Amino acid sequence: DATSIALGNVHRALGETARATAWYERVGTERPGMRARALLGRGRVALLEGRAADAIAPLEQSARLAAGDDEVVRGLARAFLAEARFRDGGDPAMLERLALLADEAESAGTGEPAWVARWLLGRLHLERRAAGQATRHLRRAVLQLESQRGQLDLRRTGLRFLRERFEPFVDLAAAELLLAGDGVGDAVAGRLAALMARARGAPPVAAPADAATAAALRASLRDGELLAAFLIGDDRSVVLVADTRGWRAFVRPGRRDFVDALLAYRAALASGGAPPAAVLQAGRTVRQALFAPFERELAAARRLYFVPDRELALLPVAALPAGGPDDRSTLAPRLGETLEIARLARLGPPPRDLPHPGPVLLGGMPETPDDGRFPPLAWAAWELDHLGRIWPSERTTLLTGAAFSVEPLERALESGPTVVHLASHAVASTSDPRRSGIVLSSGRLGIDRIERLALPRPVVVLSACRTGEGELVPGAGVLGLGRALAQAGAGAVVMSLWTADDAATARLMITFHEQLRRRKDPVAALAVARRELEQRPTGRGGWSPFVVVLVPETPTRSVRQAVQPSAETSPQRIAKRTSPGTS
Repeated sequence: DATSIALGNVHRALGETARATAWYERVGTERPGMRARALLGRGRVALLEGRAADAIAPLEQSARLAAGDDEVVRGLARAFLAEARFRDGGDPAMLERLALLADEAESAGTGEPAWVARWLLGRLHLERRAAGQATRHLRRAVLQLESQRGQLDLRRTGLRFLRERFEPFVDLAAAELLLAGDGVGDAVAGRLAALMARARGAPPVAAPADAATAAALRASLRDGELLAAFLIGDDRSVVLVADTRGWRAFVRPGRRDFVDALLAYRAALASGGAPPAAVLQAGRTVRQALFAPFERELAAARRLYFVPDRELALLPVAALPAGGPDDRSTLAPRLGETLEIARLARLGPPPRDLPHPGPVLLGGMPETPDDGRFPPLAWAAWELDHLGRIWPSERTTLLTGAAFSVEPLERALESGPTVVHLASHAVASTSDPRRSGIVLSSGRLGIDRIERLALPRPVVVLSACRTGEGELVPGAGVLGLGRALAQAGAGAVVMSLWTADDAATARLMITFHEQLRRRKDPVAALAVARRELEQRPTGRGGWSPFVVVLVPETPTRSVRQAVQPSAETSPQRIAKRTSPGTS
């Protein structure tokens, strides 16, 4: 029974309501406590599907069965029951009922029923456009969540805690925007930016909600630059946009409205072929859902910085179609063909001094990695040889073969390189980030070891497959190698989102480093490399897996203290670069 309930909860969280119901229905009547949990799940599924009337009976039964046995389940059932009755008949007394249940749960210290009742109440007021009441209740729900989360290890248990409790942050952002009315000045932008940081795990004291912070962030942008930060919920999303002239913010559709299109478009890109018309339309659906309110600013910009959330972190925005919603061409240009695009690991001023002048570390070509589990890297030697010609030999350290091992690599990483390039295989786990790592001649450089490094803000290039994959957590993004390197002190990380063609990757990286050598920053360097590769007959789309993530500096604290989880769940995947000519 416990397993059936757990699987039902997982499928419900994924929006797979039919599968969730099937698991809940497997729970028998012999154990009232288990039955109460299953009925609670079935009631929540009915609410999720918009069938409020059908949710009432299972929630009433759940509350009865849990009475005197499990006050948490009983409290949750009563809260969702009040929501169901309000949605079924619009009875305003149910709002008062939710407020009473929230007060009772807070007084009793039952935790989850307290914030859930407060959140449901705030969300219903938000839907009624009662901005003041919505904001008041949602703020209390968020504070309760942060109080509970503060006792947990954010890198592990805390992030899983956050995954199931993310919606109140999105709803509060929408309520704050509704409360602000038409104008979004520095004060409102400061509150929204602070809330986005808190949703990503930053404590309130590390995310000051003041106008000065927002003004400084806006002032850090240059003419032609656009910044967009996303907070994506199931039912609604919030996007905060800035340029040199000011701030704008919008409530947009939730992930349920575009996630299927996003994943379909990503899968088509990862297959290596040109997306057919239907798939291009899926890409336009994603762009319309998230970017439509600031399309004019996007068309006029030369560079976009963005902080992704949820599945948006799995998609290279540069590969989205650049045509309008009515463009049906299968050869439509992509955003990256005219726009320089970079991710920000968190909302903050983009760094302007990368790469620093200094030494270069090149590494790769491990000897029989992992006892021969990985094939030889056919293009890695060619790639590293060309990179060695680009950078002055007297300032370059090369680690290959047996020297490409844990201890020598860690020493070299902490010795002060300003550009690091690692051409190897990688392992990316989408269920446990601690399994992810860079494959070496002996062992792997895993996330736990990377996070303990003290890097001098280098540009780190992970020339391998799926180095940008990991466990996807709402608000925190992808937990993997990119986040670990950001936490260790990297200034920028170039990584891939799926299996990359080996030959195309090598050519992309050579052009990228040539541009760095010419004092281009990593964003401009990757844009030039992307466009040059696109001109090759065999290179179209070969750049699409690669993204560059910039890590903003925080001047008042050390790099390792300042970095928040980067805006980066399925079985473990082994990531490797492919042989020439394959994908």
